[in-house]
Amino acid sequence: MKMATPEAQDAAAKPYQPTPADAEAFKAYMAARKKAAPRLKVVPGAKGAVTIDYPDKAFGQIALLKAVGTSDDDFLAGLLKQLINAGSQGPNADESGTNFMLAVVKGVEPRDQVEAMLAAQMAAS
Repeated sequence: MKMATPEAQDAAAKPYQPTPADAEAFKAYMAARKKAAPRLKVVPGAKGAVTIDYPDKAFGQIALLKAVGTSDDDFLAGLLKQLINAGSQGPNADESGTNFMLAVVKGVEPRDQVEAMLAAQMAAS
């Protein structure tokens, strides 16, 4: 049986103390989370139906419209269809792949529909 050294025992007893860089990274992470837009959710048993994963669907729709740089519901519906198709393999919608594609578009922070389409192309490639 191997005994732990006093240094190892001392290290195990002390909780990790974040460095200034850790604290700064955490602060930036929390700020980004505050402005995060909704994700999409595949509805089980609904033959690939996809919905906005948000407590209030209307506000979720508005937040998603803002995140992709548009106020046009038809554009959002078309963009989401394209992201679902590109993010899924096979006939069923893939929630993980679709949300990856959407995350790329949201990360670009498009200011209009053209930039959203370019971001979708980047995500697909």
